[in-house]
Amino acid sequence: MMRSVLRHALEGAAAGLLATWAMDRVTTAGYRLEPEEARRREYEARGGRTADAIMLERTARRFGRDFDKEDVALAGEWLH
Repeated sequence: MMRSVLRHALEGAAAGLLATWAMDRVTTAGYRLEPEEARRREYEARGGRTADAIMLERTARRFGRDFDKEDVALAGEWLH
């Protein structure tokens, strides 16, 4: 039983690593193909913040919480 749980955990970790690697490659390729002007407009629309930071701020507000910039940056990186 314990071996089975450990095996599944290791398989899940390996699958997660592979999926992360693959998504990184796809995202990087897509970013390189995106026109600079489109990237600039998106950046401006987000107010210079990442999409992760915006989501975290909105979620925190919904629960009556407020994070400073350092908290948002740290949590945004972890969340991503």
